Amino acid sequence: ETHWSMYLLGFFERISALIAQVSLSIFVWMGVKHKQFKYVLYAFLGHFLLDFVTAYLSRSQMVSMYVLEIIIFVGAILLAFFARSVWKKLHQEVSNDD
Repeated sequence: ETHWSMYLLGFFERISALIAQVSLSIFVWMGVKHKQFKYVLYAFLGHFLLDFVTAYLSRSQMVSMYVLEIIIFVGAILLAFFARSVWKKLHQEVSNDD
């Protein structure tokens, strides 16, 4: 029988994935809208880093699943803050050009 904490862990993982995917989508959107490939590259690198760390830590069994999910959540939050700061900076540059 599956322990209730595993369901909670799965819910927490989905929240982390949602935050990460929205943040990465913002980068892609900025890249397409402003025709600057570097933002698409940011999304690619962010996705790669998050997946690499997750795969490496889960494969090596260096940390428990709970710690791994906390690391993923922190990574997703960092992506969100980075996306927000780039968004604000880009928005200021566009406003200054007007």
